[in-house]
Amino acid sequence: MASDTEQAAHRQAQIFDHLIEAGQWGRVIDVGLEMLCHDPEDVHVHGMVAVAGLETGDLKLADHHSNVCVRLEPGEAFSHRLRARYLRTRNRHVLAKKSILEALQIEPENADVWNEYGWNCYQRGDLKAARDACDKARSLAPEDLNIELLETSIEGA
Repeated sequence: MASDTEQAAHRQAQIFDHLIEAGQWGRVIDVGLEMLCHDPEDVHVHGMVAVAGLETGDLKLADHHSNVCVRLEPGEAFSHRLRARYLRTRNRHVLAKKSILEALQIEPENADVWNEYGWNCYQRGDLKAARDACDKARSLAPEDLNIELLETSIEGA
């Protein structure tokens, strides 16, 4: 049987995942930071706190936690994709491209990575590369609405 501490940690993780699914980003930050006090190397929590920082405009938070993800898991595409998204948000497109290319080397068949690369290309003004990345992402995830948003943006340019 799990200890009270283990049960409480499991319950907190369930609440955290529910908050993410519900898009309650402010609460994700609060609960995530509390969880990190108990396990400062939980990459999932760092990643979701970084996403929440991006969603709420807390770029300092997103910067810190996306950096921690890359430091803790440099071989994970998610870490590099998250870092690229943060850098793109800051209009640091060259560094974002470097990070997203790292993610593509790790997971060349990941639609989310191709979608992020497409956004990077689009915002740098390279519409041909953006279209190619979008086509690749679409081939990997035909029903993904995030890719549709990129397609619509490229078509409107």
